[in-house]
Amino acid sequence: MVEKKTVATISLALFILGAVLLAYGAYYNSRLGISLQQATPSLNGNSINVSINKTEALLSIANRSSYLIFYPNLAKPYSYLAKAKSIAKEDPGLATTLLAMADNDTQQQIAHLNSYRYGSLWVMIILTLISAYALYKIVTYKDISGKAGQAKAKPAVPGRKRRGSPHMRKKE
Repeated sequence: MVEKKTVATISLALFILGAVLLAYGAYYNSRLGISLQQATPSLNGNSINVSINKTEALLSIANRSSYLIFYPNLAKPYSYLAKAKSIAKEDPGLATTLLAMADNDTQQQIAHLNSYRYGSLWVMIILTLISAYALYKIVTYKDISGKAGQAKAKPAVPGRKRRGSPHMRKKE
C-alpha cells in the first residue's frame, strides 16, 4: 500500500510538472510571435536608446525561449549589443548597424527554435497524457489477492490455546 501511494504521488507530481511545462511553453510561444519586429535604424541619440531597448527586449524574450532541450545561441547578438551600447554616443551609425546585426542574428535563432516548436509541444502533450494515464491506472488499481503485502498468520498449533480465544478470558 505504501508503494502504491509513493508511485501515485510521483505520477501526480510528473503530471503537474508536465502540465506546468505545457502551459509555460504555450505562453512563450504566443509571446515569441509578437516580438519579431526589427528595430528601425535611426541616428539620433534618443532613437538609438529606443533601438537598444527594443533589441534588449527581443534578446530577453529569445533568451527565455526554449523547447525541451533546444536553446538559442545568443552569444553574438549579446556581444553586438554590448558594443553598440559602448559606442552609441560616439558613433550612432555604427551602433545602429551593430543593433541591426544583433536583431538579424536573434531572428535567425528564433527561426531555428521555431523549427522545433510543434514537435516539442507534441512531446510535452504525449508525456503529460502518459503520466495522466499511469496515474489513473495506479489510482484505480484493485488488488485481487486480498491483503497482499501483509504478514500471513501462523498456523495454529494443535492443543495450544490462542490469545484472545474464549478459553483465555477471565470469567467475571
